[in-house]
Amino acid sequence: MDACAAPGGKTLAMMDALPENCAGIANEIHPHRANILCENVTKWGLDNVAVCNNDTWMFRNLDAFFDLVLIDAPCSGEGMFRKDPNARSEWNVESVQKCAERQGVIINNLINSIKSGGYLIYATCTFNESENETQLQEILATGEFEVQPWIAPTGSIPGRNGIGHYFIPGRSRSEGLFIAVLKKKGSLESQSITLSPSSKESFSGLDINVLPHQEIVQQQKIAHLRSKILGLAMSRLKIPLRFLKSGIAVGELTSKGWVPMHDLAMTSCNLVGIECSKQEALMYLRGETFPIPPYPPGYYLIRYKEVNLGFIKHLGTRFNNLYPKTWRIRMHLK
Repeated sequence: MDACAAPGGKTLAMMDALPENCAGIANEIHPHRANILCENVTKWGLDNVAVCNNDTWMFRNLDAFFDLVLIDAPCSGEGMFRKDPNARSEWNVESVQKCAERQGVIINNLINSIKSGGYLIYATCTFNESENETQLQEILATGEFEVQPWIAPTGSIPGRNGIGHYFIPGRSRSEGLFIAVLKKKGSLESQSITLSPSSKESFSGLDINVLPHQEIVQQQKIAHLRSKILGLAMSRLKIPLRFLKSGIAVGELTSKGWVPMHDLAMTSCNLVGIECSKQEALMYLRGETFPIPPYPPGYYLIRYKEVNLGFIKHLGTRFNNLYPKTWRIRMHLK
């Protein structure tokens, strides 16, 4: 789980690093930032990530569920002083104290959700002890966790009391960062999992390649393609979370049948693609139209250099641009 996930870079890096048979939940408390997180996860085409918009308080009674929890905690931002003048002007002692209190609440909300033998990765972009080592010393004092050694990149500075590592400007390729890894004592127990065969008989009209590790499910009028591991994990979540995304939203059921959704374009789907020039690609991303060869009416992918950009609905002599309106480029690009 990525507990404070927006805008999504950590989630994507983490899922790229983990084995394919893993699933992740990316959570963000702020609705606007959660939408940005959704957008970035969508663009990565991940079938094994669910995005939710919740206060971490919702996870407080979730017991021994996650193998790994990442908390990139909201902080006072001392590591951003060189890069961001606002970070300097907004810093004060009261802000540090409030951030430390908020971090403690987040940690306490999530700590029980980590399995025995599981890991907590804690990170901030600040340097003071109260927001970093002190937060983790309180966890270590319970006796349930221990510091997990790891080989930090060259240029890092060991944290106080052997907890974590700092990355600072001039010593590493970073503006300012603290990272520590704790392990919950015990051993992770391997579980035997039986996954049911895939079926897409109910989704005629959607040309979707469902792989053996995937399943396609319908939630209201939306069809989702997701890894079976993610589906299993979500079925075991017995808390009422607000999910914005579960795997890949591939189609919407309308009065005229199934209509492909933009998420599907970010996968290796089987729909016919139309190659376009750079100028046409920019026009498409701005929500504009341009002349294209005649095709039978239907849904097609627009591609630039074999990369899927999104869908159009070809009407025979013209097309409707289906690129999401909130994602469209508004600045002028050459």
